[in-house]
Amino acid sequence: MLAIWPLVSLSRDSTPPDPSLLVAFGLLGTAGTVAIALNDYLLTGSTRAGASVANPIHFADVALLSGYFCLIGMVYVRTSHRYLFLAGPLLAGVSVTFSGTRGAVVAFVVMAAVSVATAALMRMIKLRTLAVAGVFVVLAILVGFAAGLGQISGVERVMLDLADVLQTGLPTDEATSIRLSMYQGGLNAFMASPIFGHGPFGFVEAAAASMEAPLFVGAPHLHNDIFDFAASAGILGLVAYGLFMLAPLAEVMRAPPSATRNGLLVVVGTLIAGHFVMGLTNAMFGILTVTVYFAAICAIVGVLVAPLRSSAKVGLGAQA
Repeated sequence: MLAIWPLVSLSRDSTPPDPSLLVAFGLLGTAGTVAIALNDYLLTGSTRAGASVANPIHFADVALLSGYFCLIGMVYVRTSHRYLFLAGPLLAGVSVTFSGTRGAVVAFVVMAAVSVATAALMRMIKLRTLAVAGVFVVLAILVGFAAGLGQISGVERVMLDLADVLQTGLPTDEATSIRLSMYQGGLNAFMASPIFGHGPFGFVEAAAASMEAPLFVGAPHLHNDIFDFAASAGILGLVAYGLFMLAPLAEVMRAPPSATRNGLLVVVGTLIAGHFVMGLTNAMFGILTVTVYFAAICAIVGVLVAPLRSSAKVGLGAQA
């Protein structure tokens, strides 16, 4: 996170990178996650793909962020080849499904809704196109379930959760129970020290100590970004969390109007929404792989926005 500003500053004195090249690498990386997921699922028989390279949850988180990052190609590539980058979220959806990570499955749906809704509000998508795409998605889902999609771990776990929510109001599995215990402990720890928290090395113990029967002794975090920041650093931590999350969006909003600004707003808003949703059921900040990826997104956004500001300053200078 501390490297974001120096990286963006260094790029201002150099030739900006080709955005299409960046997203091409992103698309290759997302395709690589599919290869890993299929290898784990088909060849090793694992029901949680991604375990061969990382924790399946972190694997799914990075795959999803990488897939939706590819949508930047829709913003900068002006030829018909730009539609190729729509494959990014689709490929990520495959990886997430095989990983069996429920939080990432929910985030995938939320990110799709946010991207489509914001693009529609900005009149970047025609209603006819939106309707045709909606019909295609429904048909694809029906065909997928007919082909056995419901037997894949990720889909199966989400369907069981939905059944539990309809019957009892909350999922009843052990993983959810442990997380709820963590959240309650995190809230108790925050209330005990609401301004400064308990520090980065003591907040989990403080949360565990407040529970009569703690289920998470020895855990490195509370499986929730909000409670992690609240318990470790209090109100100041929550402010920091909000600033971290909104920083890339603020960077784009500060840029002058251009042909790419609205598109960047859609993509960056989608990435932030996904990062937030995934952070509700697992730590995103503090997990090295995911934190580095978020920092990379921030740095890339800063680099892409920098030429827009430079052009605006040149234009103002010429007018003066």
